[in-house]
Amino acid sequence: MDVYKEKENIAHLDTAIDHLKQHFDVVQIFVSKHNSDTELTCHTEQGCGNWWARIGQAEHWVNYKKEEFTRVRMEKDREE
Repeated sequence: MDVYKEKENIAHLDTAIDHLKQHFDVVQIFVSKHNSDTELTCHTEQGCGNWWARIGQAEHWVNYKKEEFTRVRMEKDREE
């Protein structure tokens, strides 16, 4: 990804965070973008607010989604 495009993408994140932090105590954004020229996926994350709250929120989401996926998969297995 060229430097200009990367700076432009970071500016989009900064704008989103500036808007969201007016309404929320903690903001954490994870983004990724596939580059079809290099076949690589670039990713970044940014946020604001209490670091430990952001980590806790991310861990909660990951654990919840893992449990949800497992539950759905087990239900499908029972049906088959």
